[in-house]
Amino acid sequence: MLCYQGSAQTIEMKTIDSGPSYRIKTTKLNDEFKIVYMRRDTSDKQKIKLEMEKMGISLGLVAQNFGPLGPDKAMKKAAEFYSMVDRYTYYIKDSVQVKIASEPEYATLFNVFMNESEDSLNKSSRSENVMILDGTRFSWIVKQDTIIKRIYAHSPEAKDYPLLTQYIKAVFAIYRKRINGNMFGDFYYYKYN
Repeated sequence: MLCYQGSAQTIEMKTIDSGPSYRIKTTKLNDEFKIVYMRRDTSDKQKIKLEMEKMGISLGLVAQNFGPLGPDKAMKKAAEFYSMVDRYTYYIKDSVQVKIASEPEYATLFNVFMNESEDSLNKSSRSENVMILDGTRFSWIVKQDTIIKRIYAHSPEAKDYPLLTQYIKAVFAIYRKRINGNMFGDFYYYKYN
């Protein structure tokens, strides 16, 4: 069991697509990273459906990423929705602890996420005229002390979201090096990055 002094910094990455969904949470304390890899096992769809009705959320609104509500309300409603879904979702987990010094590339990326502004991390060079109809949605929650940043990307590619795709590659590289097995199967971002 790890025992730390000082405040924790965390980055939690979530994926949402038509197939399995994943969560990867990294906690940095002192000289170590603890990374927990999770794959959705099951969800209680009936409870989620009932909660959606109580919250006034339709599948159409979710499919539009809550956009019709406007930017401020959309972000808040999306956070409430995904928090509710998490309450009724069960995961298969695996984890690894690594010394920060053993993963300098990942440590650098982690620190950039901590130091960059939320606006900078959400910035994409993708043209606003490009519409992604399918694909994988990613979200990150970056926490440092009382500061919380939320980052979103739909099917991120290196040319559009270089920092986010570097992070995805680095966190999966640690998994590949240290964990025997593959809970990610044919997940595109694991298999081809």
